[in-house]
Amino acid sequence: MTFGRGHSSLSRLHELAVSTLKIDRSFIKDLTGGADIVKTIVDLGNSTGMNVIAEGIETKSQLAALRALGCRFGQGFWLSEALPAATMDRYLKHW
Repeated sequence: MTFGRGHSSLSRLHELAVSTLKIDRSFIKDLTGGADIVKTIVDLGNSTGMNVIAEGIETKSQLAALRALGCRFGQGFWLSEALPAATMDRYLKHW
């Protein structure tokens, strides 16, 4: 994919009704090799007022690195396994 012109142009981002950017787990898996891309995504989202969610957080060090990069939201087995809706409601009320 090329960013610059056409459908994948970053200039079109403001035209879309996007409130959240989600960072694929493939970038989170090896933050040491891809932290620059993750930081760019986080900075882009934060500077445009979007929420940024990192998926696939599986270790304490991944969570710490994401927080250091400014990512405030995440999902993954380090935080919780997948839960049914009723259980999730109780989980969120507890925390």
